[in-house]
Amino acid sequence: MIQLIPYVYLILAMLDRTAQGLTSSICARVPDGNFVRSSQSCNSYNRCINGLPQHGVCPKGYAFGSRSQMCETNIEVDCRSCSPFGIQHIPNPDSCQTYYRCVNGVRTSMTCSDGLLFDRSYGDCNLASKVRCETKNYICEPFKALGLVIIGDPSDCTSYYRCLNGNTFEAACPTGLYYNPHTATCEVFGNFCQGMGPLITTPAPITTTREYVTTAAPTTARTTVRVAYYRTAPLR
Repeated sequence: MIQLIPYVYLILAMLDRTAQGLTSSICARVPDGNFVRSSQSCNSYNRCINGLPQHGVCPKGYAFGSRSQMCETNIEVDCRSCSPFGIQHIPNPDSCQTYYRCVNGVRTSMTCSDGLLFDRSYGDCNLASKVRCETKNYICEPFKALGLVIIGDPSDCTSYYRCLNGNTFEAACPTGLYYNPHTATCEVFGNFCQGMGPLITTPAPITTTREYVTTAAPTTARTTVRVAYYRTAPLR
């Protein structure tokens, strides 16, 4: 065990130097004033000024569009797309052990060695014990067969989720408005903050409504989920 201690410190020192190198190279070969995707999240970015990164975050419900160089509605952004300039590492939203290496807009899938996970804080692999693995939001997974639905955020009455074929996209109401799960719109505050959700609706005329009762394991708490179905053409 004593012989392993210098080796562990050597690994930590190498990782620390790697982190410093990645931070200093974020803006390498990036034209001054341009933006590149950050490794921290899909809605964060770095603007390169005089070769140095200035970190920024898009508003809630928006993500950084690497091609457009703008914050766009997150349902329109591919979080796996690469910025057209420089070299960056971006996370794979489905796995903490893999990530993407972007070189002038060309993406290559990379895998961390055993015992390591991708660390979003500095954009490279790190000891698994030091990495907080951010898992994918699966709130929309049970309803992927319904196409597009909207689910109110049970913990925040100003927010909701757009669900598209099981994929989850976070969204937020404009300042001063709250999400009404009965109409699937943002409105002035009323008695519709759903508390124990989710109450699910969809942004189109309702044709039929069904209720499901789910049990949250390992407890016996029951959640009623109202799913509204929509018809794209009138009945004949």
